Amino acid sequence: MQKLKRRNGKNKVLESDFHREWRELAEDIIKYQKSMQTKRQKGKVTNQNQTRNRFAAQKGKFKVIGVDKFDGDEFQCGIFKTAREAIEYARMKTIEAMKYASDSSIATLYYAYDDQGRYLGSR
Repeated sequence: MQKLKRRNGKNKVLESDFHREWRELAEDIIKYQKSMQTKRQKGKVTNQNQTRNRFAAQKGKFKVIGVDKFDGDEFQCGIFKTAREAIEYARMKTIEAMKYASDSSIATLYYAYDDQGRYLGSR
């Protein structure tokens, strides 16, 4: 619906509901972008933390991640109590995947990570 205002004997469209909502949404987006920029400047949000958390296991545990080199998919293979178990499992699964791959360049590879998301080893 459009709101009309009578001014000097002429009708004038003030603002449609759609345009008002659109303007308010644009203002909200700008406020959000400014708040994220402020958080980044204060060090609360960083790309490094986001990447690290993606691979991090639960506290005190170790995670094995598989990476399919053919299509780039990543998937979790297991959670282990010790780093040695995780690394051995990653190496065993990588060797097994190499046997069945048509080419070693597209074989699935497995990597072990600690609870901080730090790479421990593979292959």
